[in-house]
Amino acid sequence: VVVSDYIGLGAPGVHTYANRLDQGQTILDAARAGLAIDGLPADSPVAFWGYSQGGGASLSAAEYAERYAPDLNVAGTYAGAPPTDLPETMRSIDGSAIAHVLGYAINGFSERSPEFRDAVLAELNPRGIDFLRSAATSCTGDSVLMWGFTNTRMLTRTGESLSEIVERKPVVKETLERQNLGKAVPNAPVMMASSPSDDLISHDQ
Repeated sequence: VVVSDYIGLGAPGVHTYANRLDQGQTILDAARAGLAIDGLPADSPVAFWGYSQGGGASLSAAEYAERYAPDLNVAGTYAGAPPTDLPETMRSIDGSAIAHVLGYAINGFSERSPEFRDAVLAELNPRGIDFLRSAATSCTGDSVLMWGFTNTRMLTRTGESLSEIVERKPVVKETLERQNLGKAVPNAPVMMASSPSDDLISHDQ
């Protein structure tokens, strides 16, 4: 069993939360490293498993495996509650107990794209800037205590929600939509699990 820490979680850099390419590649690299460390044959079967963020990462690994890691013998993938549509996930998480994870995602995408960063920062008020700064050093427990149930309308200069700003700013919308899953065909079976009553990662995705 190999548990990935992702970029920025135990490894250097800003955590690229919900970045499907970074997380999928990290999972595939971890599978290769696990086989090598244990001295197992390179064609030993591997499987991916994850829930929520991990579900998205596992599903990304499944979709990306044939292109990035054709040497891996992927047997299958389990993805629980994967956030497959980031704009939709943003709408459902806004105002929830884990609203602060939106800051994790914005920080990660800002690290990869100065254009995205500048477009978002231009829309935030001082409280919104604090929201992002604290997200850079918070875990989920911290975030729930400090920013739980925050409505993102309280973070912007115009009083718009972050979802409304996404629709108004093409560079932001395009950046997020590039992360949507379901655009590639996995090379092994995938089982996705989702609850119709999930109030965070909507079942409709």
